[in-house]
Amino acid sequence: MTCVAPLLEFVFAPALGQAQAWSPLGDGTYGVVTAIAIDGNNVYVGGKLTYAGKVCANYVAKWDNTIKSWSSLGSGSGVNNLVLALEIDSDESLYVGGAFKTSGAISEHNVAKWKNNN
Repeated sequence: MTCVAPLLEFVFAPALGQAQAWSPLGDGTYGVVTAIAIDGNNVYVGGKLTYAGKVCANYVAKWDNTIKSWSSLGSGSGVNNLVLALEIDSDESLYVGGAFKTSGAISEHNVAKWKNNN
C-alpha cells in the first residue's frame, strides 16, 4: 500500500493542473525518521536520528520552514533513545513518545511534553 499512494499522486496530479515536486528539508537527517508533526511553519521529526542537517538532534528536531533551518529542541539535549510518536496540541505543546528514559535532564519513562517558550 505504501508504494501505491505516490504512484496515484504522480498519475492524477497533472490532470488537476497542479505542479508537483519533491524538495529537501535542508541537509535532511542522519538516521531514520519514524514520526512527523506539523505546527504552522514548523515540522518536528523524531526517530533514531543523531543530526538534523548540521544540528545535534538527539532523536528529535525542528525544521523551520520560514527560515529554512534545522534546530534542536530547548538546550539541544533532546531525548536519549528512539522516538516513535509526535503530536502537537492546541496549546502548541509537543508530545513525544518512544523508548527513552530522559528528555533534557529530566527522568522520563517513554513519554514527554515539550513547550517552546519563545
